[in-house]
Amino acid sequence: MTVERTDRNDPLTLPLVKAICADTKGATLCWNTFSKRAALMVNAPAFMDEDGVPILRVKLLRPMATEILALSEFSKSHWEEIDDATFEQLWQAEVEAVPEFTTSKITLICGLLLPIWDRLPADNMRIYRLQTEDGERAIGRLVSQEQLLNVYARLGLDCQIEMTPQEVFSAVMEAKTTLSLLGGYQLRRSLVMGQPRLELIGASGAALPSLKALGCYTEVIQWKTRVFIPIDGIDVLARVLAAHPVGASAADAAA
Repeated sequence: MTVERTDRNDPLTLPLVKAICADTKGATLCWNTFSKRAALMVNAPAFMDEDGVPILRVKLLRPMATEILALSEFSKSHWEEIDDATFEQLWQAEVEAVPEFTTSKITLICGLLLPIWDRLPADNMRIYRLQTEDGERAIGRLVSQEQLLNVYARLGLDCQIEMTPQEVFSAVMEAKTTLSLLGGYQLRRSLVMGQPRLELIGASGAALPSLKALGCYTEVIQWKTRVFIPIDGIDVLARVLAAHPVGASAADAAA
């Protein structure tokens, strides 16, 4: 059951982020020279890789989001330290541009869940109740649109998820979610020479001409041809999604 949910936005205000900066040791005012966005960089807890080596990380606080990056990834990115005046100008401009409300989609898996419990996402096992504006009530497990793809695949079912190009772009490039597309493709955020790119995975050599005709471009990296979608707009992404919508196919999963 998929419903639309409207939330009032509560951006991190300039006075509050400056207070956090003043009270946090090592906090740094930054801006992204590519996107012209501001962020407060603070230290984040390190984590251990598979070999037990600690990976240092930083957290970027932004008006409406928080992002955690490995310190090595952050040092290769477009983020740079800036002065107070520039930071305040950029931050305030972004806060003022935040709409009062945001509408998003919520999907509940309802009904008899125990027989398929092990095929549902394991990161959030809470049971939710909701009531729509017209009084309809539902109870079930909450899953995101991208998680729904995996659920359908684990159940051996075909599905197609309705997501706008902007929603897909945000899910992949901002939330770092890998999305499946019908036809056996995947979209993922890749880091190439320290820069984030939108990569299309699963394209055969025969498919390259049609993908290039849609606006994709290729690069040979370590003797392998990889396909990327420009991120300076969503026009090319929209054309790719029109040809290969977000979805999962049981046949693709079996292959």
